Amino acid sequence: MPYCPECGAENDPEAKFCQKCGLALKEERRPRSRREKEEKHEKHEKEEKHEKEEKYEKREASVLGQLVGGLILVLIGVAFYLTVNNIIPAREVWPYFVIIVGLIVIVLAVYGGRTAFRRHPRP
Repeated sequence: MPYCPECGAENDPEAKFCQKCGLALKEERRPRSRREKEEKHEKHEKEEKHEKEEKYEKREASVLGQLVGGLILVLIGVAFYLTVNNIIPAREVWPYFVIIVGLIVIVLAVYGGRTAFRRHPRP
């Protein structure tokens, strides 16, 4: 004999509802209409498209992060080269380094903002 998953009461095998608490023991499934199937398929396609867009955006952000990291490493290398070879004193290199890194961050922020605005324009 089946037991109710809600209250644990013992029920007849043919019972559709629990005799004690009234919980539906067997879900009745009605056949889906063609329209419902089409709507479900369309919803699934939209979700897939949205997921693909998100993956592309994440990949693009990853590329920008790698670009910034690479530029900063190059700048650090140039700064060390200039100070080790006494071309520019160490005191003068680091302020310029910070200024250049700041400019790179600003340029990439403007680029990211423009890209986001083009993808998601205001109505």
